[in-house]
Amino acid sequence: MRLPQLARAAVIAVGFVLAIPAVAAAQEQARPELDSAPAQVSFRSTAVVTGHMENGTGGEKVTLQKYKGGGWIKLLTRSVDEDGDVSFRLEDLTRTAEYRLKSKTPDGEPTFSRGRARIQVEARVTLEASRRHVMSGRRVTLSGVALPKRSDRRVILQKRVGGEWRFVTELSTADGHFTREVRMNNTGRRAFRVLFRGDENNSKAADKARVHVYDPDPATWYGPGFYGNRTACGKRLRRGTLGVAHRSLPCGTEVSLLHHGRTITVPVIDRGPYSEADWDLTEETADRLRFEGSKTVGVTR
Repeated sequence: MRLPQLARAAVIAVGFVLAIPAVAAAQEQARPELDSAPAQVSFRSTAVVTGHMENGTGGEKVTLQKYKGGGWIKLLTRSVDEDGDVSFRLEDLTRTAEYRLKSKTPDGEPTFSRGRARIQVEARVTLEASRRHVMSGRRVTLSGVALPKRSDRRVILQKRVGGEWRFVTELSTADGHFTREVRMNNTGRRAFRVLFRGDENNSKAADKARVHVYDPDPATWYGPGFYGNRTACGKRLRRGTLGVAHRSLPCGTEVSLLHHGRTITVPVIDRGPYSEADWDLTEETADRLRFEGSKTVGVTR
């Protein structure tokens, strides 16, 4: 009676020993794993996703998948190298998305990477001014694009005031384009910014545009008959001297001038003018602006 019992015990013992490798094999099943991917990239740029085959034997095929429209779609398939590593190059990215790796077991069952990579793609936003130099009181058109196009996408137009960005208006970009006309009232260098705050498709983006606004002031020009003399600021006046004369601005103050679309920045080098005008341009300054006689010139500093 003991021999059959011993035989049954031996069978059970052998079965237990054989089960250990089976469990170990299941625990060491080959699967793809993600190693690296950029967290954020620029619009229409390239990203590289890398991974490896855990417990692989080499030569396995790994597929990079992207989550889109509620499901996973196949992008690229590569074979791992002799070290078990694999990489995928994604080009011309336009939308934020999640990625994972997929492979198949020898019996055809799919296995997936435990981790996922989310690559955020910045939107592309541009801002341009129809004129960068303008007289005070004139209007300038600020326009640009926001990509990729979406019917519900909007951007914020801001202006720089006292070191802070302040809200101007919100603009629709249904066709990817936006535009806004703005009156330029205050002289000086004015800065504007368009801001996209980001959504599920793209992370935030911004762009800036600057406009120089000039005060219209009466001006004259001088030079002939004074060449060779020293100015009130101690500079020898010559035919090619660039500068302006002003009654009170400190010598050396940089002044930007606008006349018929032409601009130039020159220093205060003299006192004057001795007329009803506010500025006296040297002959060379007047020539570069194609300024003649006594006219209005745009001024900012």
